[in-house]
Amino acid sequence: MQSFDEQCGQLIEQLQTIRKMRADFEKEKENSNLNTMLFKKLKFNGNLNQLVDVFYQLQRELFIEGKPYIDENTNDLAAWIVNSFLDKEGKEISPLTVKTILKPSKEEKRPNTHKRLDIDKLL
Repeated sequence: MQSFDEQCGQLIEQLQTIRKMRADFEKEKENSNLNTMLFKKLKFNGNLNQLVDVFYQLQRELFIEGKPYIDENTNDLAAWIVNSFLDKEGKEISPLTVKTILKPSKEEKRPNTHKRLDIDKLL
């Protein structure tokens, strides 16, 4: 049988371990909440082709020092758009739709001139 002092020592150790585990758990929970906030998809209230066309302009039409503003391949850019935005109804965006709009040969899929978001004026 353990002495009273030994029992108290063991109990104190257990309490310290529990306190540390609780603090670690709370810290991990906060980090998880932060990650969720960082990767929350944004709802775009315009037409999908307008949103994708903005990225098309930055990738294919607008340049800075001879390089496109967004220097990325179409598949990765489409994946980034799909993983970053929701459509105006709050629904997921189809990667195939985004890839189609990003194709230079699919001009008819992008907005007409009067509906196009002209970001060249902003740069």
